[in-house]
Amino acid sequence: MTPVAIYTESFGAYAYSVFKEDEGKYYLVINEEPYCEDGEVFHGSFSEVSAKLEEVKLAQSDNPEE
Repeated sequence: MTPVAIYTESFGAYAYSVFKEDEGKYYLVINEEPYCEDGEVFHGSFSEVSAKLEEVKLAQSDNPEE
């Protein structure tokens, strides 16, 4: 089974989605690209990925040219 988008929102020039994998892990997608840290896709619980989404949105609003 393929990952399923369980949450989607737009904020400025960005489209964010949280996907759930079969194993119960979640990950963040920004403008159709998985969010990575240290070269790896960031996976976590729903609350961890939601917190990362808020952190990323805040950083991107502080640096709109990125």
